[in-house]
Amino acid sequence: CNPVIKKPFHQNACNCALAGICAEQQNKFWAMNDAMYSLRCQLDSEGLVSLADKLGLETQSFAKCLEDPQTYQALSNDLNECVNVAQECSDLGKPFGTPIFKVGEEVIVGFKPKTFWE
Repeated sequence: CNPVIKKPFHQNACNCALAGICAEQQNKFWAMNDAMYSLRCQLDSEGLVSLADKLGLETQSFAKCLEDPQTYQALSNDLNECVNVAQECSDLGKPFGTPIFKVGEEVIVGFKPKTFWE
């Protein structure tokens, strides 16, 4: 799903990203995020639906969301934004890495203390 990554990297990464989008629709993004992270997201679609059930999500709508082309489009839009920000960093001579934030038109790369954001 990520056009920038040309070789196998994480076979379940795209499904996990889709699961995050679907969990957010039920206001459970962070619960799903934390659970997937603790499992290193070694889950296929069936495993993600099972995890969603354990987290109290409505599994029929969650499973439908995983297969919905609009969900994939939302992920594709996020990935395209990332590619654009990477290009913007390159154009500005800034390194591209994590974390990275875009606030308005400003690209902010790297960890920043809480005081930076206040």
